[in-house]
Parts: sequence; C-alpha cells; structure tokens
Amino acid sequence: MKITITWRFIVGIDISKKQLDCFLLDRQTDLGYNHQVPNTDKGFEQLAGWLSDHGADPSQTKLISEHTGRYGEHLLRWTTPTSGLMR
Repeated sequence: MKITITWRFIVGIDISKKQLDCFLLDRQTDLGYNHQVPNTDKGFEQLAGWLSDHGADPSQTKLISEHTGRYGEHLLRWTTPTSGLMR
C-alpha cells in the first residue's frame, strides 16, 4: 500500500507543564530542526516565529503532539482557526 503525505512540514511537539520541545521536519529538504519554547503565550509567539523563519506556512504544516490533558490545552487553542498559528 502506498501512503501519500501532502504536508511539506511536520512538527512533532513534546508537551510538558513548563515547555514545548519541538522538532520540525522539512520533507522537501529532509532537514530537521529542534527548538524549545516555554508552554506560555510568549512561547507560542516564539514557536510561530521559528516556524515562519523556516518557511513553515500553516497551509503546508502538520502539528503532531501527544495528549497531555491540561498541559496541551493552550497549545490546542492556539492552533485553532480563530487564534494563533492559523490566523
């Protein structure tokens, strides 16, 4: 079976109470980048800037994280269409 992935960028996010450990994979270049930001509104702004610096447009980017309950709630809200990354 052939699996087709249309996203250029894939971001894996490990969520903890105080920080987000992120890994950005650019599937076009096969390069990967690590980044760590606080699990706060300021950290989400830093994450958006880092993604933008790498050309990771929201329309070409898939975010992946594990379910962590409360620690991931703010990240989930930030990624919704009415706020944050998806603006």
